[in-house]
Amino acid sequence: MSATAVATRPYYVPQPSPYPAALSFSLMLLAIGFGLHVNGFSSGQWIIGAGAVPLLYALFGWFGSVIRESQRGFYRNWEDRSFRLGMISFIVSEVVLFATFFGVLFYERAISIPWLASLDSNFTPWPGFTSAWPTAGPAGKAFEVINPWGIPALNTIILLTSGMTITFAHLGLKRDKRLALSSWLPSQSRLASSSLHCKSMNFTAPIPSSA
Repeated sequence: MSATAVATRPYYVPQPSPYPAALSFSLMLLAIGFGLHVNGFSSGQWIIGAGAVPLLYALFGWFGSVIRESQRGFYRNWEDRSFRLGMISFIVSEVVLFATFFGVLFYERAISIPWLASLDSNFTPWPGFTSAWPTAGPAGKAFEVINPWGIPALNTIILLTSGMTITFAHLGLKRDKRLALSSWLPSQSRLASSSLHCKSMNFTAPIPSSA
């Protein structure tokens, strides 16, 4: 679409693209692969690798298309506002997701567990259950508190450092310093990959107890 045609429209309508379908397919393969990997199936690693190929194709192609369209002047105030609203919607969804997690944790720790422990032992199928925390529930297996200074601490440091590197990359982009952008952005990508690797180790490898 030419810039003249764009000027006659209230907003830019992109051409049909294969990237959404490729991204959806890759996410499906990654989810299956990670699920198999954390459960000890060797085929999970191969499926993860197969899912990474269309993921990289979709990310590089889609981002490249957006960059080219922006440089050609296809995006104006309406498109800029829609991008910002999309990012705001994503951040709000993340807030709601974590609020749900913490809400479930609060309900279990402050309401359901004390209520189960307060039942009369003569009328409950779980006599002797106490409200000690942490707990796996009245019918769950006992578990140990993990050592916070192992992989969890390392992963926290990696996440904080990746936040710093992406901030420096953003500042380089805003100040039109391409060298800073091209230096800090790959560092953030490597840190993000390291964080995912630590998470995988956290789920697949036994972690020593803090006791």
